Amino acid sequence: MVNAYRSLRRAREEASQALLRARTDFKNRRAVTAPNITRRNTRRAYERVYGDDRLLSEYLVPGRVAFYAEVAEAAAAGDPRSVVDVGCGAGNLLQEVVEKAAPGRVVGIDYAVAGVRRAQKLVPSGEFHAQSLYDVRLPETFDLVLCTEVLEHLSDPDAAMDVLTRLCAASGTILITVPDGAEDEWEGHRNFWSEGELEGFLRRYGDVEISRMRADPMSLLAVVRPRP
Repeated sequence: MVNAYRSLRRAREEASQALLRARTDFKNRRAVTAPNITRRNTRRAYERVYGDDRLLSEYLVPGRVAFYAEVAEAAAAGDPRSVVDVGCGAGNLLQEVVEKAAPGRVVGIDYAVAGVRRAQKLVPSGEFHAQSLYDVRLPETFDLVLCTEVLEHLSDPDAAMDVLTRLCAASGTILITVPDGAEDEWEGHRNFWSEGELEGFLRRYGDVEISRMRADPMSLLAVVRPRP
């Protein structure tokens, strides 16, 4: 009888704890935070994050800032005279690139108007366009084409790569980052490439070099040099 009572009490305690965890998870997922909002993977979500100082500060955590600095170092290594950042967000990466490489021509593109407005303030020397990646029709090419943390979100990454390749000068470079799909479980992502799969996907567009980033070991950095 005593053992039966203890088992029943333990079962009730476990059920109560499970319910409490479920309530806490539900509350956390509904909280107004940058991760919860961007999980929706919509233009409206990023408009909200880029348009709100508090949410943007949550988004620009120290690890992300270090990530931008490392990408900018890789970008500056090629001494590009012209740069376009497709999916520039609030302009933080472009700001780092300008500081490290001082390119003469800087263009940023993002579909979130709020991000473009912030980018214009961060990089006043740049030219910015609020539009979808798929709609980009610039009448020029660039030494460096940046596309970081974008391809994993897209419904048509092949069409996106066609745009990036078209923007890249004959002797230019496309620099791409995506999470390692072998580890990535983010709900807001649509594409999950492992390192080998990413190389296979990008090889159709040029010679590819892939490395793992120091600031975020789960992120893959791909350098693509389109073939003539």
